[in-house]
Amino acid sequence: MCAVSAEPSAFVRGLEDVQLNDFGLEAVFDCEVSKSDLKAEWFKGDKAIKRSEKYNITSKNGKHSLTVSDCQLEDVAGYTVKLDGISSTAKLSIKGIQSVSIVVPYLRGRSN
Repeated sequence: MCAVSAEPSAFVRGLEDVQLNDFGLEAVFDCEVSKSDLKAEWFKGDKAIKRSEKYNITSKNGKHSLTVSDCQLEDVAGYTVKLDGISSTAKLSIKGIQSVSIVVPYLRGRSN
């Protein structure tokens, strides 16, 4: 008797980080997997994403994409796609808001 084992799922192309130049733009995360019949689950951080006015989710022939519309500060996060036991994560950033520095002036001769 001959046993046939199915090929495990694998990413042909995983998600890549997206950096936008300004607020209000859309971000597109896409990936391609080795099997065409898989259902993708999308997450922002650890919260599941469902299709809505904010999020458009498409899948066709092993290619999966998530479009985040009208990106704002609250959309800056890590986004993950999970399918058939594999996952890929990428970050959304908007130029100029990756980090904030607080400058405290040094006052000479003042002791605390």
